[in-house]
Amino acid sequence: MVENNKNKEGKQMKKFLTLFILLLAAMLFTACPGQPDEDEFSYEDVPASMTITQDDFVINGNGGDWFFWTQSLDEKLYGQEVTFTFSCDMLIENAVDEGYLMWQVNNGGAYPKIATCDFKTNETEYKTVTGSEKVNLASNAIFYLSNYNEPASKTFNNANFTIHIKNFSLKIDYMDRVPVGLKEEDYWLNAISLKEAFKNTGIEHIGLAVTESELMRDSEKQKGLAYHATSTTMGNEFKPDFLFNWSLNSTTGKKAKFTASNGLTIDVPATLSGFTRADQLMAKCKELGIKMRGHVLVWYSQTPKAFFCENYNESSSFVDKDTMTARQEWYIKTVLEHVAAWEAENMPEGEHLIYTWDVVNEALSDGASSGAYLRSPDNSNWAKVYGKENYEFIINAFRFANKYAPADVLLAYNDYNEASGNKYYGYLKIIDEIQAHEKDAALPTRIDIAGMQSHNQPGYPSVSDYERAIKSFIDKGLDVQVTELDVTGSAKDSSYQTFNAPTAREQKSTYKSYFNIYLNYAKTEGKAHGVTGVTFWGINDEDSWHSSGKPLLFRKISGKYYVKDAYYGVIETVK
Repeated sequence: MVENNKNKEGKQMKKFLTLFILLLAAMLFTACPGQPDEDEFSYEDVPASMTITQDDFVINGNGGDWFFWTQSLDEKLYGQEVTFTFSCDMLIENAVDEGYLMWQVNNGGAYPKIATCDFKTNETEYKTVTGSEKVNLASNAIFYLSNYNEPASKTFNNANFTIHIKNFSLKIDYMDRVPVGLKEEDYWLNAISLKEAFKNTGIEHIGLAVTESELMRDSEKQKGLAYHATSTTMGNEFKPDFLFNWSLNSTTGKKAKFTASNGLTIDVPATLSGFTRADQLMAKCKELGIKMRGHVLVWYSQTPKAFFCENYNESSSFVDKDTMTARQEWYIKTVLEHVAAWEAENMPEGEHLIYTWDVVNEALSDGASSGAYLRSPDNSNWAKVYGKENYEFIINAFRFANKYAPADVLLAYNDYNEASGNKYYGYLKIIDEIQAHEKDAALPTRIDIAGMQSHNQPGYPSVSDYERAIKSFIDKGLDVQVTELDVTGSAKDSSYQTFNAPTAREQKSTYKSYFNIYLNYAKTEGKAHGVTGVTFWGINDEDSWHSSGKPLLFRKISGKYYVKDAYYGVIETVK
């Protein structure tokens, strides 16, 4: 019995110790959970302001229009009471009647006026327009210029006047939420440079995608680009709509003749007026010491419908395949030769500013099924011309890009959701179709890069699926560039326009998993092919296309940019 009591007491003591250890571990975990999620930080509200300025610009009037000119507002202002303070100098030219113009806010069904001014006919002097107003901002508020019906007697009736604007300044005072205890080493120009961290890893290009405004007018982002990136991608300005300058009119503009490789001679626009903007962007990249991915030559979206129609008139019927192939060749030739000429004049001999082109973008259907991978005529004008499940326009794009691009400029196919489901198999099919014509005697194809957009979420795609895709593309003899990387939470609704934000811990872990894969497959010495570049689709959460999902490595606080936990997850993979 004595022995039994001792055993019993021993068991009770072991049980007590076990419970004590578990309780102590729980207390320690609660007290020391590691770096907290961002939504667990303490915040304080502090007065802040932002000022939006514009270079001198001109607005062509359109009598009776509601919006002459618009400026989107920062999402972080939504739901706040803000104070707008506005000023500019305005001159109305060629007005044949008196008018009344308003700078105001489209504010969820209300339209508060910030500044107003009357104009008489035949004005010759600039007028200074000023105003200030407090506004409780709704979501998606827009600042704009209008003359819409107020008062009706002073609405401009002619459509030929011109508005000249200079000294534009819109100051917005608001309350900013600043994390308490923010560290100066987290300021993005004090943190470790991304491009330096990945030097000598085999990942040659570290990119941050930008908008025109960020690249040309945001001095803080210019510094960050030069510090962190070797490369950038313009979100819009090299897409067909922008190079056509949103206009392809059959009744105006000079035409030229072009004889294509298929023997057809067709009428084409004499020039692409969007080149002026493109040249300015390339010059700024050169100034900052960064290269560029060219995005994009052939895309189902943001390409004028008129480009596919008889006489370049979108009200007409679609052209036949031979005509469209000739037009496609002309467009690709025109863009590539213009960039090559700019580089020959502005870059050191033999050096390219644009090192890769997305030749074809997003040809795969979101609803891809086995054997039916491409976008249908329902949502692709290329398919309307060439027919359903026809790879001809994709193959031709890589023929023409190979013909007109320098041999050392890389050619990419680029798509999203590229690692999962039937889109993965469709991607492999596209590669096979292009590579099947690499040795054609006339107009051979060339594809060098598999572009993986990688708009991902924690757990999607799975790490195994994502790694499988990278390995498969490398096994096809291609290098891989991750072209539009970001990590959001799940979509809030079926429109995929707003997203939940992942916790800081989830996002850091997800980025870390991806970069471990990139480094494992990086194109290091001795490897014929591998991962050669990673571009993040934006710079900071607040200005991201998916700002609600807080998808990026940096965040904006009081006009400055700071690294997030996600950034440290990336850096830790190379440290």
